[in-house]
Amino acid sequence: MQQNLQAAQSQLNDLKSKILKAGGGSSDAEMPEGFKPNNQKTKSFLQRLEYGANVQTQRATNYFPVTSDLGLSLGYKLNDKSVIGIGASYKLGLGRGWNNISVSHQGVGIRSYVDWKIKGSFWISGGMSKTTVPPSAILTSSGTGMPGKKVV
Repeated sequence: MQQNLQAAQSQLNDLKSKILKAGGGSSDAEMPEGFKPNNQKTKSFLQRLEYGANVQTQRATNYFPVTSDLGLSLGYKLNDKSVIGIGASYKLGLGRGWNNISVSHQGVGIRSYVDWKIKGSFWISGGMSKTTVPPSAILTSSGTGMPGKKVV
């Protein structure tokens, strides 16, 4: 009985070696050169989400007060190198300077973006945004965009 098991084992080993020589699959087979699996496929939907916040401030002009854009964004990782996302922003007016601070509504906006990782820490980003500004923020009854001042 022991001899039969050894003979069967040697025949199986011979068959395995013939299959491997003929190009058959193996659990130790190498991946093609340059192939990288998508690590994001093993993550759940919530684990693939990326959250962001953004604050930008602009100085006052002749027609607009100092404004700050406060934004939130939500991105979805397609793979380790690509992210697509959407966001929303609020434009907050802060007045004309330190002597004239007044908080005002200057608009709301939506945005979308695409980020693509080139190599290392270098990324290419593209985006689009649309901000709506209320008419009262553009011109007041005085015609200058600032209450109480007239254009001569």
